[in-house]
Amino acid sequence: MLERFQRLEGRLRDRAAPIRGTVRIATVYSVGLHALPPYLTRFLKAFPQVKAHVEYSRTNRICDALAHDLLDVGIVAVPLPRTAVTVIPWRDERLVLVCRPDHRLARKRSVSLALLQGEPFIAFERDIPTRKTIDRLLRAHGVTVRTVMEFDNVETIKRSVEVGSGVAILPEPTVAN
Repeated sequence: MLERFQRLEGRLRDRAAPIRGTVRIATVYSVGLHALPPYLTRFLKAFPQVKAHVEYSRTNRICDALAHDLLDVGIVAVPLPRTAVTVIPWRDERLVLVCRPDHRLARKRSVSLALLQGEPFIAFERDIPTRKTIDRLLRAHGVTVRTVMEFDNVETIKRSVEVGSGVAILPEPTVAN
C-alpha cells in the first residue's frame, strides 16, 4: 500500500512540474500562415516555458520528418499514409474558387465546376496532395482546365490570381481576408 502511495505521489509531483522545452512543429504554408497562429499564441501563453520551433514545408517532407522523429507535430492539409505516424483529424476546410473581381465568375454566388471548363488555371505543383485532390474533383466532373502556372504555396497562387493570370481553387481560410 505504501509503495502504491509513493508511486501516485511521484506521478502527481511530476505533473505539477512546469512543462518546458522546445516543441518542433512543421506545417504546410496554408495552415501555418492562416490557421496556426492563434492556436500557437494561446499554447505559448499557457506554457510560457515552452519554445516553439515552427517551419514551413511540404506534406511529404513533414510526414517523412515525423516518421523519423525529427518533429513533434506536423500539420498538413492532406496526410500521406505512413505506418510510423498517427493522423488525428483537426478540421475540415472547404475549397473555394478564387478569381479577380472583374472576372466573369466573380459576381456569382455559386459556381459549378462545369463553368471552369477551359479556364486559365493556377494550380499547386503536381506532387502536392491538395493539387491531387483538386485534379480528382475536376476529372470526376469531366472538367478540363488550362493550367498556366504551378506553385508550391498558396500565397504565390493568390498573388498570381490578383494580377490576372487565371483562377484557382484554394482552401477557404486562406482567402477569407
